[in-house]
Amino acid sequence: MAFTQPLIFVPKNKSGGNRTFLEQFLEDETVTEIMVNTHEEIFIERSGKLVLSDQRFSSDFAVQSVIERIITPLGRRIDESSPMVDARKVFVVNVLGLLLVPVLVYLLTVSWLYVVLSVVLVLVAPRLVFWRLEKRRRESIRESLPDTLAQIAGGMRAGATFISATQVMVAETKGPVSQEFALFLREQKLGLTLDEGLDNLAERVDLEEMDLVVTAVQIARELGGNLAEIFERLSDTLRRKLEMEGKIRALTAQGKLQGWVVGLLPFFIMLALNYLEPEAMEGLYTHLLGWCFLAGILVLTLLGGLAIRKIVAIDV
Repeated sequence: MAFTQPLIFVPKNKSGGNRTFLEQFLEDETVTEIMVNTHEEIFIERSGKLVLSDQRFSSDFAVQSVIERIITPLGRRIDESSPMVDARKVFVVNVLGLLLVPVLVYLLTVSWLYVVLSVVLVLVAPRLVFWRLEKRRRESIRESLPDTLAQIAGGMRAGATFISATQVMVAETKGPVSQEFALFLREQKLGLTLDEGLDNLAERVDLEEMDLVVTAVQIARELGGNLAEIFERLSDTLRRKLEMEGKIRALTAQGKLQGWVVGLLPFFIMLALNYLEPEAMEGLYTHLLGWCFLAGILVLTLLGGLAIRKIVAIDV
């Protein structure tokens, strides 16, 4: 099992307990951070410089064991904004759901139609969950970015460099935006240039607002300029943009709700009629003409929902 990103990033003041050979690093006052890429690559930071240690773990499994021993006693997640997900556990849960859920649905309903629908749901649900988590993370970064830029600008006004001001911001804030800038700083310590680190940051976040920040820094480095003032203006612009988007969401909320009601209403009516008049509705599911009607209802409902979504979607 190979790892392409750092597994452990432990500030000295957040660690404790028995860490085998890591104890000497934890007790060494000159060591400020410990970073593990693989069981053969262990970096330590001394006086702001990251160096490769001659110590090694026996295997990647030993690395995983140390991670659990560090995190579990603290009672906290590695990533506080969205859980770090073990792909193997997700795969196992998905396979178990794929095997058990259809069986339970068949035992409860004795209907192959519901079994097929349950299989489709189990296959699609993980993607929807991860998409939702990713969307929440990006929204959190967008909302935090104006304050982050204002904090960095304040540090630069006080005489700090861009990197130093970013380090202070990362140390004093939490959440996804702090995590992304912390990874940017770690890449700097590993030898990446500032432009490469910024490009990686923009690629990971994949937001228009972050692209503006990266472009502003790169232009200021190449052509000169007051980066603190640029960040202040950009922070104010992004804050106004968020306010405008909030007003638009409030004004279009009623239209979105109407779209959901109109889209789900035919299906609720079908459920009610199935309960009240099952014999009259039976032909809808057993004859070809009934399936054609169901297909037409589904297509028209989807077209109506897409039309309403297009109307209420206003890009700022």
